[in-house]
Amino acid sequence: VIARDAHGRPALLRNRIGTGSAVLCTYPIEHMAALTAGVNPEDTWRLYAALAAEAGVVPEIRVDSPDVVCGEMVHEDGRRFVWLINLADAERAATPILASGSLVDEAGATVIDVTLPAFGVQVLERR
Repeated sequence: VIARDAHGRPALLRNRIGTGSAVLCTYPIEHMAALTAGVNPEDTWRLYAALAAEAGVVPEIRVDSPDVVCGEMVHEDGRRFVWLINLADAERAATPILASGSLVDEAGATVIDVTLPAFGVQVLERR
């Protein structure tokens, strides 16, 4: 048992198999979130981040915000571009956390923090 609910019942279970493990959630979290009106932002991202940490997976880039998602694309010429997308209907600030390298804007200036307008997107190059 990795985690219990407020009533002490098992909520997350782990079964180690060789060098890996299988994790079972006893609640249909995605289904419950999908059925709940006005649920966003919700804390499901924290569960996924904890499961990634448990698995030893370190993302190349991340932000600690439920409203901002990020991803990276590699151009055919080898350049790497990071997309930061605000899912909220209000302005959001975020600090990208990189496993390595730095982010620069189209002018070549180093970017540490971003402020995204409502539903805004910013694309930066990772060097």
